[in-house]
Order: sequence, then C-alpha cells, then structure tokens
Amino acid sequence: MLELPGTIRISEATCSNEPDYVSVVVDDEDAGARVLEIRLTHEQFGKLLAASRHMDCTILLNDSGHVGMQREHKTELVPRAPGFDPSDDECRAVLAPFEEDGWQGSVSDLRNHHRWRGPEESEVHFDRWVPKKGGDGDA
Repeated sequence: MLELPGTIRISEATCSNEPDYVSVVVDDEDAGARVLEIRLTHEQFGKLLAASRHMDCTILLNDSGHVGMQREHKTELVPRAPGFDPSDDECRAVLAPFEEDGWQGSVSDLRNHHRWRGPEESEVHFDRWVPKKGGDGDA
C-alpha cells in the first residue's frame, strides 16, 4: 500500500443547479493533487456522524496520474509578441517552447494582465509531477 502525506477537509457545498451536499476531500500534499472527493447528502452525513457503518455515496477519484508523485513548481518570464491574442491556440503556442521535460504552463497566467511584466512579457507559473525520490519506486 502506498503511504502519502495528506490532508482531509469537510465542507458544505451550496448549489444553485443541484441539491446541496457535504464534500469530504482527501489531498496528496506532495503532489498538490486531490486524491478523492466523497459527496454525501446532508442526511447521509448526519447518519455517518451517528456511527452508521455502511452507506452508499458518490466518489470522485483523481485519475490524473499525479497522486503519489512529487509536484515541482517554477516561474518563468514568457515573451509575448506585440498584438498578442490570448486565444487558447495562441497561448499554447507561446508556452510550447517552455513546456519541455513535463513542465506545464498556466494559460490563465499568460492571459491575466496582472501577471504581465511590461508590454511584452508575462510571469507564468509552470508545474510538473515527477516520481518521488526514496522509498518504493525510486527515481
């Protein structure tokens, strides 16, 4: 069994387009990734607190491949051409030269004028997930 440092949170979700629910979320701290989310109705959550031992629920499992990995983060100044059009295709093309070795740039950083550094550069966050060093599955 894989042992990970993690956190658990319980919160209430108030929805306008579906019934309200209680969300129980488990996160992998090293990967900065959600492992799973369990959604319960208020009635189910109340029964759970009253020591009910078995109940059906909805489980949203993270299948991104990030769980059990180590998240790495860096920031780069990315040049933007004059007349930059922040469409998805244009952003992916601008970020592509920086997205080597598994790095993934934030399109929202590139579009966000608060992250622009002068007329032709953006400060963009990049993340990647790599195998953890040490333990099982050494990298």
